[in-house]
Amino acid sequence: MADFTKEDFEKILGGAPGKARKRLPGTKISGGLSGVGHDDDDCDDCPSDLRPPPEKATTRQVMIGCFFLFLLCGSGMGVFLGIYDYMTAGFPYLDVTDVVKVKDVFHSGHPWLVYCVDKFTKGKPIPMVYIDGARASGWKVKTAVAECMDARLPQSGKTIYERYNFTDKQIPAFLVANGNKPIQLTRAAIYGSDALASFIETNIKTKLKIVLNNKELTSSCLNRRKCLIVGYKKKLKDEDRKTIEKNVMPKYRDVKVVAMDTNEKQLSVDKALNAVKLPGQTISLLCIRSPDKNADKKALARFEAFDAFSESDIETFTEICSKGSDAQFTEINDAPQMKMREKKAATEQKKTSSRASPQRKQDEPVVHQETKVTAEEDEEMLVYDADD
Repeated sequence: MADFTKEDFEKILGGAPGKARKRLPGTKISGGLSGVGHDDDDCDDCPSDLRPPPEKATTRQVMIGCFFLFLLCGSGMGVFLGIYDYMTAGFPYLDVTDVVKVKDVFHSGHPWLVYCVDKFTKGKPIPMVYIDGARASGWKVKTAVAECMDARLPQSGKTIYERYNFTDKQIPAFLVANGNKPIQLTRAAIYGSDALASFIETNIKTKLKIVLNNKELTSSCLNRRKCLIVGYKKKLKDEDRKTIEKNVMPKYRDVKVVAMDTNEKQLSVDKALNAVKLPGQTISLLCIRSPDKNADKKALARFEAFDAFSESDIETFTEICSKGSDAQFTEINDAPQMKMREKKAATEQKKTSSRASPQRKQDEPVVHQETKVTAEEDEEMLVYDADD
């Protein structure tokens, strides 16, 4: 067998010494000492311009890729928001000049825990006792940070501390719920997270108040923006009272709910409601809505009575009282007035007369006449202060 040099092999294979052979795509080259053939696809040392073009992604592949990219970015954003929420503990900034937001905090009835800052503490971390306390309460309160000592409310021109007579600046936080006046936290309340959670739980509870006279009716009900009077005959059962307190009132915290005994007292209402006195049904419901301070409107009222206690009926009526349209109500001029029923009043007068001394009996005609006139005048006067 003849001896071949490197140059001889290059001539046989068609290439010049020291240069790479050029091949057409799709051709198979064989030769060399091994005699093994291979395609262009298997050639790692082939020029790049001879390699087949990369496969283009299909629409389905693009969509799947975008989906996983979204999940990846969404997960990262979720982690970021989680870290941010943990650092701020969900205490967003409350602008006290924002009338709509301020009304939501103070008049919506929903529980709010507000941490107050001044020019020295603004922008600094919130003390952990407020964060942990709100968390320990199960976040039953909405939370916010506000400038309570420097910024002034747009309507009154006072700061929150001045408006609600907060005196202790060492406890810069207050709680407001159920449409009641805001209360400043106590030192005992910020002793720890459990203490603050207990303070929150105690002060956001809804309680059905029994009103006994016109003074209590005015302060507890008629001076509120939305008030519901529950009239019951003889006695309101404990289970019925708890149903209202636990199942109805927490859903409509903007409505102040009170109750009165219609067996002993009667409630005179505006004749526009076509009812001068509440009838003696088992349950009577009267909703009163007061107009806004600067609005040129009359008070609105709605009345219904039922033969038996029904949670669904009371809840439906309370929802209308809270969220119903004005068309479901009647305009009234005079506020409701409580007074003793005639039989009860006669009994009370008889008991008083029997205990009176002879000298007192001699003066009774004048005294009783004056008292009677005063009572009649009290029935006629308007005790509903819409501007309060």
